[in-house]
Amino acid sequence: MGCFIETARPRAKAEQILAAYPDAIVLPGAPASFADVPADKGLVCVVENPGFDAAAFVYDAAELERCQPSPGDVRKHTYLLMDRAEAERISNFAEFKSRLPRG
Repeated sequence: MGCFIETARPRAKAEQILAAYPDAIVLPGAPASFADVPADKGLVCVVENPGFDAAAFVYDAAELERCQPSPGDVRKHTYLLMDRAEAERISNFAEFKSRLPRG
């Protein structure tokens, strides 16, 4: 996970995002494929860690793979779908993207 979303509090990030963006919805699980995410929607993965939640904008198929729990990972993963432009904005995706290797 690399394109993080900050919220006012370090815990309950999924709930904070849902409260701030009424169009956001909770998915029953991770999409089977990144192709299942509509082009106008942004996928957000929230992972509950001890002491803090990590929320990240899932911008491509490789990032979706990185957001999947590995065998034995018992942390809760919540997947949200929201307006893509908003997901890009709150994750500072433009700045993040500018630092990605070209090619």
